[in-house]
Amino acid sequence: MTNNPRLNSKKRAAIFIDRKSIENHWLKTLKALDYDIDVLLSNKKLFENVLEGYLDLIVVDSELLSEDPDMIERYKSICPQLFIIVLGSDNHHKKSYKEAGCSRYMDPLALFDGFTLTDTLEKNSSEFISVTSLPDGWRLSKTNYHLYAPNNTKIKLTVREFKLLELFFQNTIMVSKHEIRQLIIGHSCDTGDQRIAVMIARLRKKVVQQSSCQLPIKSYYTNGYVFAGQCSIESGSERVIEQKQIIEP
Repeated sequence: MTNNPRLNSKKRAAIFIDRKSIENHWLKTLKALDYDIDVLLSNKKLFENVLEGYLDLIVVDSELLSEDPDMIERYKSICPQLFIIVLGSDNHHKKSYKEAGCSRYMDPLALFDGFTLTDTLEKNSSEFISVTSLPDGWRLSKTNYHLYAPNNTKIKLTVREFKLLELFFQNTIMVSKHEIRQLIIGHSCDTGDQRIAVMIARLRKKVVQQSSCQLPIKSYYTNGYVFAGQCSIESGSERVIEQKQIIEP
């Protein structure tokens, strides 16, 4: 019997992304939306998958298309209903991709959780959306336990607040509640979940009161949290982690 992917009730997606942290995020997000996913390593494999006619969605880095909108046009001519998301931040090419039939043009540093991505996919595919990256600049100073907001406001942190933010800044994907409990509270018991939620709520309130900036710590389903912003950790005058950048709700 022929193994036809269309006999599977799940939708099928292919992703072709150069940066591993961004690829991992899309994998987690699309799996949560119940997609079967192929991770591709070449334009040739992507083209072969399109030719098979079984794909519902493509997520592709514009840099891997060699900034060639014609490739998108070819894909759409083969499979007109294919939903194509191109990841890029160059406004110069945005119009070209739109004219070629790209469904969405998204900045790779914009973080989408499963719910907002669902909304995006359900919008009329003829409606072209460009998503820009988040503002630069949450900075964590190891020398004085200060957090600097994007507007350069300085916020003094407690040791526990600093450890929490340091954990977020060092991870490009979700930080689980288990990790937070072990580091911040000192044990992994589930009873610590409420303490974590209260701590994050108080930290958000403190930051917005002192800087008028919303601290972008986002709940990731029921499993944990993610820091949905560009950020860096500084040690003295030297940045030890240079602009950790991730994808946002």
